[in-house]
Amino acid sequence: MRKLRMDLGVVALTLAFLQLNFQLVLYSALGLSVQDGASHPLLLVWVVAPMLFLGVALVRLAATRRLTSVTELAALALLLVCSVHAVFISASHGLNSGAFAFLTWATWIGVFLYLSRDMSKDWPKLVMSLLILGGILNAVPIIYESITGTALFKTATIADVTRRYGINQSISLVGLQLALGIIATCYYVMKDYKKILPILILVIQITGLILSASRGPLIYMSISLVAIATFLPKSPNRRVLVIFTVGLFVLSTVLYLLTARVSLAGDDQLGFVLSALTISDAGNSERLAYFAYAFDMWTASAWTLIAGYGSGLLSLLAVRSGGVELGAESSAIKVLLELGVLGALPFYIVVATTFRRGIQLWRSRVDDRLPYIMGAFIVIVLQLTFHETLKAWVGAMYFWMLAAAILHVGRASRRVPQSRPPFTRRARAGLHGASAR
Repeated sequence: MRKLRMDLGVVALTLAFLQLNFQLVLYSALGLSVQDGASHPLLLVWVVAPMLFLGVALVRLAATRRLTSVTELAALALLLVCSVHAVFISASHGLNSGAFAFLTWATWIGVFLYLSRDMSKDWPKLVMSLLILGGILNAVPIIYESITGTALFKTATIADVTRRYGINQSISLVGLQLALGIIATCYYVMKDYKKILPILILVIQITGLILSASRGPLIYMSISLVAIATFLPKSPNRRVLVIFTVGLFVLSTVLYLLTARVSLAGDDQLGFVLSALTISDAGNSERLAYFAYAFDMWTASAWTLIAGYGSGLLSLLAVRSGGVELGAESSAIKVLLELGVLGALPFYIVVATTFRRGIQLWRSRVDDRLPYIMGAFIVIVLQLTFHETLKAWVGAMYFWMLAAAILHVGRASRRVPQSRPPFTRRARAGLHGASAR
């Protein structure tokens, strides 16, 4: 029965993950717009999985009556703030809107609480597998679009560069999934670089990331790989990863030159990527303007400063009601606007304490997967700082699952018995030394 429960948990998370990745495909198949599909009952089936995890996690916490980390306490505080917001929004906007208000920020907290505590399964392995699967699912459609020259759903041209979305509606989410998939695949490549399949998957994901022209995730992934290569022990794997990180930029240039010649991506993508590092870039200028406007909104009154404008009222509920969404260009800022200090502070504590715990475990080398899990966590923290990553269901799923994987590794390391040298009695020195046996 216990094994059956574990397998059901894996199946539930995997099915929710797949439905979220194919959400745009389902919208098209049902003839729905993005706005209508966001609240369609059939397309909200995936919500069942995280809600079941939340129920089980809360029951287990109530049974143990003990929190094991500040991170768990902060996650529960964020859950409480979201629940209070949901109650108030239900009273003013209706029960359905209250449910969406809760789901905006609290959907995956139950998965985090469950996965970080449950030692009956190797959950970090499942998390890394889902990262790789997400990378493949997003890379293949982009490569197909580049070869055929046709868009599956949409493309966008910025600065004469074609940005390919594949089966997603957000270019930053496409790049995020590809970057996380590349980092997770690197673990298996470095573990045994003689196997062909991980290398093939890695090449497909890198090709997809470059052809998508998603600049931010490519830069964040490069920073993460440098961090992984820097803190890995001095070994052949470290040298291989350093070579890979440098070679990624070389491959980007070569791929650009080759694809431009055969008309797969005949745009100045390399220059477009490098322009993301300058403040004069149009996207960066717009993002800074959004930051300033969001700060003015947050400090408009004491109430918005402390409690915010309401969970989802500037994002999910605004779109659902046919209103205009406020583009804050940062989930770190959006949580401050919608939940105020009361909600943003617990969220920031979750990020900081998870990062701190990951660094501690990284130094102790308790698990050879941890550097890559931490690398993926670095990418998603950078992404949610400069993009609204958490407003996408799958983006929030990645964040909470990676945080859970880090804490899971730490808790599992404490369960491993430490080996002690056998106790031996030394012979006494002196007059009675000869009688010692």
